[in-house]
Amino acid sequence: MNKGVVGILNRIKADRGEEIFGNQTLLGSLFADYAKGEFKGEFHLMNLAFSTGLYDELKANPENHADIRRRYRIRMDSEYCWTVEQVDFTVACCLALLGVGEQPDDGDGMERLAEAAKQGDAKSQYSLGLAYELADGVAQDCAEAARWFEKAARQGLPDAQHKLGLCYYSGRGVPQDYAQAEYWSLKAAQQGHAVAQFNLGVRYSYGLGAAQDYKKAAHWFAQAARQGHADAQNNLGALYREGRGTAQNCNKAAYWFSQAAKQGHAAAICNLGQCYLLGQGVRQDEFKAAYWFGRAAKLGNADSQYRFGRCFEKGVGKPKDMEQALLWYVKAAGQGNADAQNRLGESCCYGLGVQQDYGQAALFWERAARHGHAGSQYRLGRCFETGVGKPKDLEQALHWYVKAAAQGNADAQNRLGECCYYGIGVKLDYNQAGVFWEQAASRGLKQAEDNLRQLRRDARGNFSST
Repeated sequence: MNKGVVGILNRIKADRGEEIFGNQTLLGSLFADYAKGEFKGEFHLMNLAFSTGLYDELKANPENHADIRRRYRIRMDSEYCWTVEQVDFTVACCLALLGVGEQPDDGDGMERLAEAAKQGDAKSQYSLGLAYELADGVAQDCAEAARWFEKAARQGLPDAQHKLGLCYYSGRGVPQDYAQAEYWSLKAAQQGHAVAQFNLGVRYSYGLGAAQDYKKAAHWFAQAARQGHADAQNNLGALYREGRGTAQNCNKAAYWFSQAAKQGHAAAICNLGQCYLLGQGVRQDEFKAAYWFGRAAKLGNADSQYRFGRCFEKGVGKPKDMEQALLWYVKAAGQGNADAQNRLGESCCYGLGVQQDYGQAALFWERAARHGHAGSQYRLGRCFETGVGKPKDLEQALHWYVKAAAQGNADAQNRLGECCYYGIGVKLDYNQAGVFWEQAASRGLKQAEDNLRQLRRDARGNFSST
């Protein structure tokens, strides 16, 4: 069990009291502040433990944790497509959070399980594999876990095939082998294992351990989506929206987003809000867009928190309210959302709803820049060049201009062109200036077009007029 998530939740509990576990939005914001981007998956599991009542049941009857765990294995598999190990991990975390040690099954029970596995019972072999993987009644031994998973997998048990595929994919207990991972995952997926189907979709989408193939990704996401797998429904909607692996179809995209949204999938709720905002697959409706963004924002989805803030700032489906806009920007920025960090920087720079503060603006832009936001990278460069909000540092300015320009930011490309033309922090180079100005001009920046025209008139470098 990864103690990291428990340690952070214990700190929050000590600071705010146990009732904080009932406030998902605030808990999500606080956890993001403490975790600094780590343990997102573990926190998602724990958040559901709080919202589904698992934590409360364990708190009321910790001595019955084995029975509670068995019931939630069935419930969470049915409602959220959780794996057995996800349930077991979450139960263990809840008990640790409650300060209650989880007692292993009695020795006789483990002996009976091992004997049944040795006699060839596939389900017992799979359960014994889980016991070795999770140190449930035996010492953790990933190699033994993989060995028992393989025995059950060869008898056709889909859960075991899925687990064996994961072992080969991650190299836990067996040498890492992507071909074997794909082989066993396909075996499980072909028998209708929804999580295996979803995992294959992810691997084919991103080329993880297999050749990137959006058509295959769409196929497996569709298989899992039809079984109610919310992540698969959301991902399938995204493929339909973008026309990847399947013909673009905004109606189907909106349908699958709505199916996942019904299950409380925050990213899908955000995507559905975007559909209503743009009129993609549904009738355009700013009020419904704001409604869905608000729902996802309250579930802790950072993108939706930023978009919900924009609704308040622009008066889209909500009355204009800069105070509310800033509140949601701060929440999103606290989770590392670069768009929100950039907008907070702009708000501080121009005094939008807050007192003008160039130093604070530069701080927000630096955070967004480090998350890869091209606009913030350019603005941070300007701060270093002009000495506004940052000490003057031309080397740092050029560093951030280059990063922004590489992402296609026309302002940064134009400024680099000017630096090359005038020899600001770099060797004077008319040819390189022309290259940067051409890049910026191709993106429609008028200043770059004027600069390039002047360069050609002056017949500087290789950019003489024709």
